[in-house]
Amino acid sequence: MEWILVAVLVGEALVPAALGQSMLDSFRSFLQQISTFLDELFQILKSMFANIFRVSYNLMALLGVAFWLTGYNRYQGRNLIIGAVILAFASEFLMRQVV
Repeated sequence: MEWILVAVLVGEALVPAALGQSMLDSFRSFLQQISTFLDELFQILKSMFANIFRVSYNLMALLGVAFWLTGYNRYQGRNLIIGAVILAFASEFLMRQVV
């Protein structure tokens, strides 16, 4: 599958060279397409990890509150709530720092 993507990118970058565009311009176009692809991939991965972190700390907080309020395991509930708050602050801070 990766080879098909590379072949398409190389094919698109080399077609203008046959039409009179210099080889250097076609190579720059190829690198620009790769850069755009990697930027989009990075944004997708960033949003995916942000969603995973948000689901994780929300579930931790929900379980912690349920454990603590029902008295099933107050200490474990308290620890889950504290862990959820720490994970929330850490993950949101890190996601803001990543460009």
